[in-house]
Amino acid sequence: MAVKRYLRYTHHPYYGFLLSIPLIIIYEAGIIYLHKYSSLIVRNLFDVVTKKMIVWVGGLGFFMISVALLLGVIFLLRPKKDMLLFHGWYFIALIMEATAYAMFYLGAMTHLGPYAMSSATDYTSGFSGVILSFGAGIYEELMFRVVVFGLLMLIMHRIFGLRRFISFLFAASVSSVFFSLVHYWGNAADTFTAYTFWFRFAGGMFFSIIYFFRGFAASVYTHALYDVLIALAVSV
Repeated sequence: MAVKRYLRYTHHPYYGFLLSIPLIIIYEAGIIYLHKYSSLIVRNLFDVVTKKMIVWVGGLGFFMISVALLLGVIFLLRPKKDMLLFHGWYFIALIMEATAYAMFYLGAMTHLGPYAMSSATDYTSGFSGVILSFGAGIYEELMFRVVVFGLLMLIMHRIFGLRRFISFLFAASVSSVFFSLVHYWGNAADTFTAYTFWFRFAGGMFFSIIYFFRGFAASVYTHALYDVLIALAVSV
């Protein structure tokens, strides 16, 4: 029963965003610190947007806007009825679950061959790499899973009446194409190749599966932890 409640509550969008707050705070603080010392690396489109936002509104303004948006989303997604059985240990369990997913995917990709990690060439090592990995986990999942995937699922399943499985395949595939393409935008972005494109497309499909079955927080932490593992591997 406890496991069923854990799976149910952590899948709920409201708790998904709540559980993501620690990662968001760490990222916001880290990215402001990197910008302060002119070490904010631009890797892809989201890093470009982040850097421009900090330049326009300043570090404190960027943090306040992010917090306001997050609180607004949490308020809108609040459950219609109280869910009082939510426990603090769910956070620890979720981190362990996401770590298992990230390790599984890293192992699967590594076993594809010596070039399987070539798509990691756009990753920054060290502290900068870890912070940017957190940002990728948060904002790429928010954009490509919550917005793009979620909107396509709604259109295909609710509006056009397609079966849920067909809608999932379509939404996951299209959002994964955009997810892959965004990694080729930015000063330090990777050079486009068919191999790295399909590598990232597979990653988008993997994260879509986790988001669909386990919710926002699980996909965010899996994505972030996977990118952190890559960043640490690059720094070795």
